[in-house]
Amino acid sequence: MDIDNVKNACSAGASQGSTGNSGSGPSGRLYAFDGPAAAVLDHRGAVVRWTVAAEELTGFRAEEVCGRPVRDLVADLPDDLRDAAMPASGRIRLWHQCGDTIDVTFRTTKVGGSAEVLVLAAPTHHVADHEQGAALLRALSAQNRITIAVHDTDLTTVQTNAMLGTADGRPVQPGTRLSDVLCAKDAEDLEAVLRQVLETGAPVVRRSQQVSWRHDPARQQALSLSAFRLEDARGRPTGVAALYVDNADQMRARRHLDLARDVAERVGKSLEVVRTAQDLADVLAPAFGEFVAVDLAHSVFDGEEPSKQLGGGDMGNAALAPATAVWPAGIKRGEPVPRLPDHPLRRSFLHGEPVVFGLDDFIAMVKDPQLVEYLVPRDTHLSALT
Repeated sequence: MDIDNVKNACSAGASQGSTGNSGSGPSGRLYAFDGPAAAVLDHRGAVVRWTVAAEELTGFRAEEVCGRPVRDLVADLPDDLRDAAMPASGRIRLWHQCGDTIDVTFRTTKVGGSAEVLVLAAPTHHVADHEQGAALLRALSAQNRITIAVHDTDLTTVQTNAMLGTADGRPVQPGTRLSDVLCAKDAEDLEAVLRQVLETGAPVVRRSQQVSWRHDPARQQALSLSAFRLEDARGRPTGVAALYVDNADQMRARRHLDLARDVAERVGKSLEVVRTAQDLADVLAPAFGEFVAVDLAHSVFDGEEPSKQLGGGDMGNAALAPATAVWPAGIKRGEPVPRLPDHPLRRSFLHGEPVVFGLDDFIAMVKDPQLVEYLVPRDTHLSALT
């Protein structure tokens, strides 16, 4: 069928009230389309080159259109453009070989060193999808707590905004694999998940994952992974998109809830003060730290109310955890807690504020290295709660 026959057939159909579908055939389906259609026009606007993608888009073979004015393919060319030069870009409707019309967006550019013009065209709905997808990708990439990575069918990184895990702090480059960034076991586990998404098409949503970085194995990060398969217009897999969200806050909140549940279940069942203190220490280690000491006012041991002005010298140790821990000589169950000098950290603690401080801060507060060694386990950070 040539172009004139198509136009005549469509004119007849129009007189009977039929209409064409934008970007679809008689059945209403969208044409499969893998890339931009290209044509080269001479100085008169006649087609001199016609690509396979152009044939797939319009249904016309090269021998049917080459030598013909490109305007013969346009279904609704405005009168003011019939004799004018082809614009640099725009949106028009093209005839399809089956008799429908296709809404396309196009761009033109001069072919260097000649009077010929290269025309690139794609169905408008594909262009709109591409622009929306690009806008979505830019928005996701700009989020501080969201890492997005696009992988091809070999799970090689094609595009990502990831910067974490690189020793020099530079962005992860295209062509990188997960094993180049993550520890081997974590990379293997993640690739297994992404490969399953690629093979089955079933997405993964908010899968909790703990990962360690290859250049810094001691540092771990809690992530929430969502992944889905990418497909071309024909439904063939082209890769996997993965979104990694920093899950530290959610993990911390979950640990706090678990801790609160453990405290409710295990602490307070005994009316005996020392037993209750030990239950509390057992819950806090290792949930909050590796070593826990619970100190109580001496009056509490005797069943009385504690003084409102507590400090070292009027408190004694009631519980230590874990039972297998090796504690410094100055920390013994039932022994008095040495009196500590006045200091802003100590005052904050005595006023009921939780205090977290490092070993250097504690040394500055105590002002006695021997007393620090007597009281504090080596290489520790300290937290104080009332």
